[in-house]
Amino acid sequence: YGEWHTREMGLFVKHLGLSPMEAILCMTRNSAFTLPNYREKIGTLTPGKFADLLVVDGAPHEDIEVLHDPSNIKAIMQGGRTITPWRPIDQKRTRHGFEKVHLYTRKTLTRM
Repeated sequence: YGEWHTREMGLFVKHLGLSPMEAILCMTRNSAFTLPNYREKIGTLTPGKFADLLVVDGAPHEDIEVLHDPSNIKAIMQGGRTITPWRPIDQKRTRHGFEKVHLYTRKTLTRM
């Protein structure tokens, strides 16, 4: 539910050809696999595991763009409790000028 996490999932769909559901799994279940000490405790909604739950207005498994609009996020649960996002929906992101974003795709790599 972080701004960069949703952008990353959108890039997975747009540039890497993943389906929206595959992108969601990359950020949840598959990410847990990279943490051997925790992989049995996180990553899926399974009894006994730790999980954050995001309630959204829409179907991100069909259209990942649903997650790009913070107004679609209806509730965030962490540790069994509803929490408030750290940044209010109506607050704009502050740019400091030092951010540089570039996505390396197969197309740009072949030109190098």
